[in-house]
Amino acid sequence: MYSEVALRLDFENAELLDRQRSLNLELQQARKDVKICVRVRSLVPAEVSAERSGLLQYEVRGDHELEIKYPDQGNKAEAKKPLLLPYDQVFPATATESDVFEEVESLVYNAIDGLNATIVM
Repeated sequence: MYSEVALRLDFENAELLDRQRSLNLELQQARKDVKICVRVRSLVPAEVSAERSGLLQYEVRGDHELEIKYPDQGNKAEAKKPLLLPYDQVFPATATESDVFEEVESLVYNAIDGLNATIVM
């Protein structure tokens, strides 16, 4: 009796998972959009101790913008203005792997289910 109930629950669970995958596939096909996220990292010790004048600087502006600041060349006339780049999601250096995975989790499952997905790390 117990094994029959467990078998039935396993079967129902499998059906629900298949249905969930099917609905997720429909949703992804309906959206047909590209999502671009970026994760910035802290400087490694070698970068911190090295001469930093030639490195680009950045500032995370909220959850969706990244400002790139060019190194000071000493000549105000030739100085480049900061570049403000919009993204669907910007993860600061303090973001955890869990934070990033929560955002890309559906891509991982879509790839497992045979859909196209790209995650570049």
